[in-house]
Amino acid sequence: MSFLNVALLGGLAAFAIPLIIHLLNRSKFKTLDWGAMHLLDSVVANNSRRVRLEQLLLLLIRCAIPALLAFCLARPVLTGWQSLPGDAPASTVILLDNSYSMDAIGASGTRIAEAVDDTRLIVDSSGKGSDTSVILTGGSPAPMFDTPVFDSKSITDQLPFLDSGRGATSLADSLELGASVVSAMANSRRNLILISDFQRSDVDALTPAAIERFRQQIDSQAVPPSITLIQRSGDAEQNIAIEDVQLSTRALGVGQQLKVRVRVKNYGVSDVPEARLQFIVDDRLVGVTELAVAGDATAQALFVHKFDAAGSHVLKFEVDAGDDLKTDNQYLAVVDVIDSIEVLMIDGDPSRKPMESETDFLAVALTPFSLGQMPLADLVETRIVKTDEVDQQTLEWARVVIMANVAKLDDERTAKLQDFVQRGGGLIVFTGNKVDVDWYNRVLHQQRGLFPLPIQGIGGGLDDGDRGARIVAQHFDHPALQIFNSGNSGSSELAQADIAQWYVLTKPASTSDNRIQAVSNKAKADASGTDPQASTLIRLDSGDPLWVEKPVGKGFVMACATTADADWNNLPLRPVFLPLVQQLVTSIATRGVPASNLTAGETLVALYDAAAADTTQVLSLPGNKQRSLRPVADQQRSVIRFAGTNQPGLYTLTQPDAPPRHFAVEIDRGESKLETIDAEQLQTLADALGADVVTDGAAFLALDSSRRHGREIWRLVLFALLGLLFVELFFQQRFSRVRQ
Repeated sequence: MSFLNVALLGGLAAFAIPLIIHLLNRSKFKTLDWGAMHLLDSVVANNSRRVRLEQLLLLLIRCAIPALLAFCLARPVLTGWQSLPGDAPASTVILLDNSYSMDAIGASGTRIAEAVDDTRLIVDSSGKGSDTSVILTGGSPAPMFDTPVFDSKSITDQLPFLDSGRGATSLADSLELGASVVSAMANSRRNLILISDFQRSDVDALTPAAIERFRQQIDSQAVPPSITLIQRSGDAEQNIAIEDVQLSTRALGVGQQLKVRVRVKNYGVSDVPEARLQFIVDDRLVGVTELAVAGDATAQALFVHKFDAAGSHVLKFEVDAGDDLKTDNQYLAVVDVIDSIEVLMIDGDPSRKPMESETDFLAVALTPFSLGQMPLADLVETRIVKTDEVDQQTLEWARVVIMANVAKLDDERTAKLQDFVQRGGGLIVFTGNKVDVDWYNRVLHQQRGLFPLPIQGIGGGLDDGDRGARIVAQHFDHPALQIFNSGNSGSSELAQADIAQWYVLTKPASTSDNRIQAVSNKAKADASGTDPQASTLIRLDSGDPLWVEKPVGKGFVMACATTADADWNNLPLRPVFLPLVQQLVTSIATRGVPASNLTAGETLVALYDAAAADTTQVLSLPGNKQRSLRPVADQQRSVIRFAGTNQPGLYTLTQPDAPPRHFAVEIDRGESKLETIDAEQLQTLADALGADVVTDGAAFLALDSSRRHGREIWRLVLFALLGLLFVELFFQQRFSRVRQ
């Protein structure tokens, strides 16, 4: 026997209440001797024994009443009770796998259709008073309804609209959630059913430790559920999928070329001689290619496209090879095309002579097509000003500000520049011979935080005998520098540049996601006076940082330890200078912009102006669903955050009089290999989980009818309690009449 409300067993102590009342109210009398007492002694002796027996009987009944009431409220369960079919209500949790591998088509239909039929049969067969919870396990496991429902029709009505095509099933998370839900359900007859194709990748991810935690979770329950596994794997084997789509990470402008590399993988063993791959942009077919993909091999295709208009564009890739699983034959991506990047360059050493101003090389690198009068469009629009021309108007126009060998700014302009970066702007600082080192260290670095690292001194020299330095050829992790990891613009090209003179910056503590390491880095940074958020992008072979970066508010600051012109180095004279400057400027201009391509479950973030906080945005979800959202004020702007992106597909934010914003949500392709565990391996898994294995819903019902379940007996106890109350009343009345 076990109890569903064990804590209420403490109420058994209430049996002492009648006993205490009885003891406190016993008759208290004084003995007086009188002459005729001996005539009554025999009568008194007989009556006293009878009265004591009557009082003892009433006391026992009255003590039993509160104890029985507490026993009833504790909901006692007799285990090992074999129920007849439909004899007792049941609490059932069905873990229904709706990951995209369940969309595979076999001879008898899709796996998900068979699983839904099993679910419908089990739910329809539940008896009166039964409660059921269906948990969809694809991606992140989540119940179909917030709480278990007693109306089976409400579940069966929703099954035809089930969202399939979700991400891979985590068996560990699903079993843990299922065990948690079933433990809080109403009935003592309990079932936990897992219906899945049991892909090998999912089963392999279920560790022995996770199985042990699940078993402990089940064994700790007052009434453990019966666990059943139903496999719906079908006979699908052949599958070809779009494994990955690689987009350029740099900002893209109107008329600029986008290169997209698409990887198609054949997960089957048979060769696919002709797989038709389509490239669709904004619902318009723009490219088609045929691929031959050998069994268990990968093929690639490269598409190139130019966009005629700025805005959010949807890219769709489809491969058709007549395979058994269509869900992973598509891949969505979103590209945000911008009109231009406005760059304000503050020239600290202007000159009327060609290529002698501090910003001349930068202007050529940022707008090569415009200066060369070529028909191609530049993404960057530049404006060059002197130090005293920096004002609020020029800063509001710019998305990126470049300080080139600027000696210093007055306090008002420095404050405006700080506000510009705090609100999300990008600042790039080139040093040089005009720099006021004391102002850079004291004001720009220490007070304003706009220079990542303090200047310690001068490295190298401009005399012939001075020893210069070169850039270290390395693998770059920063997104702006990843194009230099390979190809003609590799890091070796950067390493050919001669850096004759530079400012020696304090070396930053290396950044790390590891918390312990981060704490250590902060301690090092505090000791050295550097900023723990500063990181080195490019390093010289002298060990000194050349390019450093740090976040400031919602924006970023980059600083170069040498000049933007050829006075201290010959980097501006080399071909690699153009892609380097372009990459750094486009990167810092788009840093902090939320991603438009997300993984299922990742939070969707959209930024708006502060005025948009009072507007209503409509978010269209996959499956023709819609949600109304309001941007939340966040300092100088407003933001929308939406965490419900478990379903892959296209999410679109729209508002009146504004172009739509698209977000593509994709899933990991881990389930594209349609390999499931066999019957022997399934039985091994069932043994480890303490489960039974059946073939379908009908087999489960047959098994369940022969199982021994727990049976609540509180109703029987309640009837006994009512009977005891009647007996107490009867005896109390009878004994009173006798005494009268």
